[in-house]
Amino acid sequence: MSTLRTGIDHVDHKKYRRVKEFYVGAGWFRDGARGNYDYYNAWGFHYSLYWLDQIDPDFDRHFIHTSMSAFVSTYRHLLTPEGIAFFGRSACYRLAVSAPLLAFVDMKREIANDRETGAITAGAAQRSLATSLRYFIGNGAIRYGAPTQGLFSEDSRLVDNYSGPASSFWSMRALVIALYAGHRSGLWEAKPEPLPVEVSDFQFEIPAIDAKVIGVKQTGEVTVIFTSDYTQEQSPKTRRLETQSLTDCLLEKVTGRAERPKNNLLRKGITSYSSKMAHFF
Repeated sequence: MSTLRTGIDHVDHKKYRRVKEFYVGAGWFRDGARGNYDYYNAWGFHYSLYWLDQIDPDFDRHFIHTSMSAFVSTYRHLLTPEGIAFFGRSACYRLAVSAPLLAFVDMKREIANDRETGAITAGAAQRSLATSLRYFIGNGAIRYGAPTQGLFSEDSRLVDNYSGPASSFWSMRALVIALYAGHRSGLWEAKPEPLPVEVSDFQFEIPAIDAKVIGVKQTGEVTVIFTSDYTQEQSPKTRRLETQSLTDCLLEKVTGRAERPKNNLLRKGITSYSSKMAHFF
C-alpha cells in the first residue's frame, strides 16, 4: 500500500499476516489466536478490511472481497428490527452492527456474480441501519450526545477493562460508512427491504464457527446456538453477568486502573443467544 506523499510501502505485512491467521473460513475470524467468536467480526475485522480496500484496491483484494461476501451472506440473518443475537464482548459498539452490510453494498459494485456471493441489497442494508439505530437509541443508547456504555443505557457490567470514556464512539462506524459511501451505493434512495427474519423462518449452520442459526418470522426472533463449549468449567454462578464489587470500584477510582469483571458470556459457558437479549437485562 503506498501513500500519496512518499509512495513508500508502510504496511506491516507481518502483522497483517498474523491477523489473517485468526481467519477460520466463511468470513469469520477468531477474536485473537485462541479467542472465541465475536461481533468484532462486524465492527472490527471487516470494517478495517473495508478501509484497507478503499485506500488501496489492489491490496489483498481477493481475500478482502471474498471474506466480506461470505461473512455478509450469513451474518445478515442475525439482525432483527428489535435486537440482535449478540454474543461476545464490547456490547457498547452495538450501533455498528450494520457496518459490514453497508460496506459490502459499496464493495459489491466491483464484485462479479453477486447472486452467488451472497450479496445484500442497498434496501436491506438501509433497513438494517435504520432499525438498529431506532431500536437501541430508542432504548437509551445515546445520552448527552454520546453512545452509552452498555447495550441500552449505561451498564457497568458490560464495560471492559480496556474501555475508556470515549470507547463507545466505535459505535458510530456504521454511520461513518453510510455517510462516506451512501451517495454512490444507492443507500439513501433505496426502498427499504425486509430483513431475513421478516420474510420467512430459516435454519442453517455455520460450520466454521460451530454455530446453528434459527429464525422465527412469527416472533421476529433469531437465535444463535454454538454447538461446542468454550469452557467445561461452568455452573449457574459462573454463567451469570457479574457486577463490579464496591472494593474494585473504589480501587479503580484511587489507582486509575480498570478493575472490572470479565463478562464475555461465551467464555462463561453460555451457548445460546437470542435477539431478545434476555441475558443482558
